[in-house]
Amino acid sequence: MGQYFVIINADKRELLDPNYFGDGCKFGDLVRGGLVGALNGLTYLLTMSGTVGGVELRAQDPMYGRWVGDRVAIIGEYFRGTIGDVRWEPETTYYRVCGWQDGWVDISEHVLRSIEMFFETRLERGPLDVEHRSVLNTDGTVAPLPNLFWEDD
Repeated sequence: MGQYFVIINADKRELLDPNYFGDGCKFGDLVRGGLVGALNGLTYLLTMSGTVGGVELRAQDPMYGRWVGDRVAIIGEYFRGTIGDVRWEPETTYYRVCGWQDGWVDISEHVLRSIEMFFETRLERGPLDVEHRSVLNTDGTVAPLPNLFWEDD
């Protein structure tokens, strides 16, 4: 069976859903992703560049380098411990984070759209492609939308 993983930013309470990128949520699935894989989304969020092109891209795209300097983890559902100020309890915290509860926001669609624009291509999404998980505001902030697939407690 194995455990499922999610990519989180504990400081911003944001997440990347590997399913949205066409990956499975198990560890082996994450490391096999191609151009659309969730680890490529993570790379886009963590990239720093001092070149003119990198500075211009950051000015145009609030996803590029968004997570630089933050506490970021690829975390399994069975983990018990603390990441940043997030107390992680086995299974329950994973499902609350993936259910966009407790202030968590899924930014997967915005990161994938940014990658598509950067590479000037349209990429196939994962099987759980819900087009609108959050709203990217003009100031670069991201606001959550209700998650219709997860029940609230």
